[in-house]
Amino acid sequence: MVGFKMKNFNKIFQTLFIICILFLVSSTAEIFSKEKESKQPIEITAERMTSDQKSMKIIFIGNVVAIRDNLTISSDKMVVYNDEKSKKLEKIIAEGHVKIKKEKRFASGDRAVYIENEEKIILTGNPHAWEDGNKIIATEMIYLIGEDKFVVKGSKEKKIKLTLYPDKKNEKKK
Repeated sequence: MVGFKMKNFNKIFQTLFIICILFLVSSTAEIFSKEKESKQPIEITAERMTSDQKSMKIIFIGNVVAIRDNLTISSDKMVVYNDEKSKKLEKIIAEGHVKIKKEKRFASGDRAVYIENEEKIILTGNPHAWEDGNKIIATEMIYLIGEDKFVVKGSKEKKIKLTLYPDKKNEKKK
């Protein structure tokens, strides 16, 4: 009976050990992929640029386009804020005719705030978002880049409006 219990214990221990190893490997891979994403450069083009070393900000004006990997943000004006101590990117504020594109997803509004360490974009000022014809209008939209997730907020005065179109692939052929 003791030999039977010991064999079962060994099998359970081996299984748990393998699960722990797989978890560690997948967690490490996720950390490295996030590091790779965050180290992607941001390329910004504009008609004019002003740099203020004292306040650690760079102001871009006129047909501003910022691209990082497959995410594009365009606007009339964009201000890049760097952390005073680390000199690293802290946030970017885009204002005026803001457009955001990531793969097949699009969004627009009057103002967007990109927060680097939280990997999120907060879109306000009559924000709209659409993908494959589906459209949503709200008061505020928060895009969590790392999670590829949208959080949409409305208000008592302006409810969230969602327009969905049926998926044509799922329609039955008649």
